[in-house]
Amino acid sequence: MKEIILLSVIFISLSFLLSSCTYEIREDNFFLKHGRFSFPETRLTETTYVKNLILQTPDNVTLTGMLAGNDSSKDYMIYFCGVGENISDDYKRICLISEKYNTNVIAFDYRGYGQSKGTPTFEGLLSDALLIYDYTEKTYKPKRIFALGHSIGTTCVEMIGAKRKPSGIILEASFTNAAQAIPGLSDAFVWPLNPLLKFKASQAIAERKPQPEDIIKEIKVPLLLLHGAKDIAFPVAMAEKMYKNSGSKNKKLVIVENGDHFVDFDSEAVSGPMKTFLN
Repeated sequence: MKEIILLSVIFISLSFLLSSCTYEIREDNFFLKHGRFSFPETRLTETTYVKNLILQTPDNVTLTGMLAGNDSSKDYMIYFCGVGENISDDYKRICLISEKYNTNVIAFDYRGYGQSKGTPTFEGLLSDALLIYDYTEKTYKPKRIFALGHSIGTTCVEMIGAKRKPSGIILEASFTNAAQAIPGLSDAFVWPLNPLLKFKASQAIAERKPQPEDIIKEIKVPLLLLHGAKDIAFPVAMAEKMYKNSGSKNKKLVIVENGDHFVDFDSEAVSGPMKTFLN
């Protein structure tokens, strides 16, 4: 009984100490960079294969990536991960998209992620996105070129949609601005962490321009927004606002009923709208 009482006191005391803990998210502690598991260049099916890529940036930073190639297609999709993932984490997703949607998929790790060199920054994130698009267009001369981004990766895709002319862009779990999005990241924690740990955006991040809700106004290319109905981090209302604010005249918002912060690209709820959009 004494042990139970002691544990209860410790838990209550810890809860009290943490209840007022609000952590400020700045640029230097925002990115969750981590290492990359190696994967070999290999043929996956009769028509699909994996190849490693290297891209040098104008400021002499080496980015490492992958091509999920598809011999039966001349279309290309550029894939951008979320802040907590690298291309090793999303490897199966990337290969599935290549095979299921009959397209070549290119993905690079952000600076400091996986085996990519350098330090991740918001400026680098967006400038590298445009570089990767230009590299794909020049190197492979695609028949059509699309861009797909998850979470923070949607900002890369929005920049491509605003500054380049892709055949279309796809936003999965998009958000409006940093001030609204960052607090939602702590809501996605499991109990008992979610009521105890709270995040807020630093003033510099909150006031940084442009925010996603600004960039999307410049987008004129075809747009598909995919958002999980059960997304705790970024509520559906964010996707609805982004859809409304978009400058595209050819746009569609799909709320995936069983989706959370990730949607299942292998499900009919997603593959139907995706194939319609791509075709």
